[in-house]
Amino acid sequence: MRITALSIQGRTPADMALKTISYVNANPPWPGKALMLAIFAEYCRPNTDNKQVEKTIKVLIEHGWKVLRVKAVDDLTSDHYETEHSQIPEEPLPYWTIVRRNMGHDFGSWRTGLDWAELHGILDNCTRVMFLNDSIRNWDSCLADVIQRLDPSIDMMTLTESLEILPHGQSYFMVFSGRAIKHPSFTNFWATYNLDGDRQYAVLCGELRLSAMLAKNNLSRRSVVSYSALKSAFKRRCKVEQTTEQGLLTEGPLSRANILFALNSGVNLNPVCMFWRELILDFNLSIAKNSLIDAEPPLLQDADEIVELLKSKVSQ
Repeated sequence: MRITALSIQGRTPADMALKTISYVNANPPWPGKALMLAIFAEYCRPNTDNKQVEKTIKVLIEHGWKVLRVKAVDDLTSDHYETEHSQIPEEPLPYWTIVRRNMGHDFGSWRTGLDWAELHGILDNCTRVMFLNDSIRNWDSCLADVIQRLDPSIDMMTLTESLEILPHGQSYFMVFSGRAIKHPSFTNFWATYNLDGDRQYAVLCGELRLSAMLAKNNLSRRSVVSYSALKSAFKRRCKVEQTTEQGLLTEGPLSRANILFALNSGVNLNPVCMFWRELILDFNLSIAKNSLIDAEPPLLQDADEIVELLKSKVSQ
């Protein structure tokens, strides 16, 4: 399989410098017809194990999505990242990869992907665009089911929603309709996203602003699993736990006892972080945020339980 490098330096406003590596036989763009484009944002450290990402991409391709993998790296000149001379799998997956300078967080990578798609005449042919990232562990275990549960008539679908600050779809997984992609406000959102912003900017002016823009322009938004459904499931499970000898887990900053107290006090919480057990057990979504599992020091007393639950669900 031949890998070609395509330089589009200066051709896209989303990056000062980037390189594109092809994993497909034919040069871009993909055939000029209706297609669904998934842009996968990934932060890469040198010699990162990418098996999980490859599994996720395989699921997307099997379900008819064209995949653009955008890898954000700290040093574009490093030899430790994947380049044209990297080892190629015997049966490489048909997707494209962009390697870009790490700036703008995931929204910067998604914007780079959109710029690339527009540059190659792909965006005009898109009936749907999906954004997802590598912050989720075990994406491949339930992604096929999630894709089947998407409603193509909804302008923006997310897996979960949050009510923190303002109601919004959580940005680790977003799917947009053709109507939303072509809406002037969608184009303006990406054109005005500041790539120099910090993580708080990404949340406030990325995640929250995107959902607010949809609402302002009468574009519909829905989540596969609503906040209210996850909150109710959490409270039901806590009620059962309170009747057992063990009772609620009480240690750690994100203990279930503390979360329940916050909910009963009227505080809106991040559902994918706080209701991970319910996502796995009640909604059969065998995923978890990497930050919950890998945090040092641990955020959860029961972080090991996440790993064990994921293993048990995937092996079923």
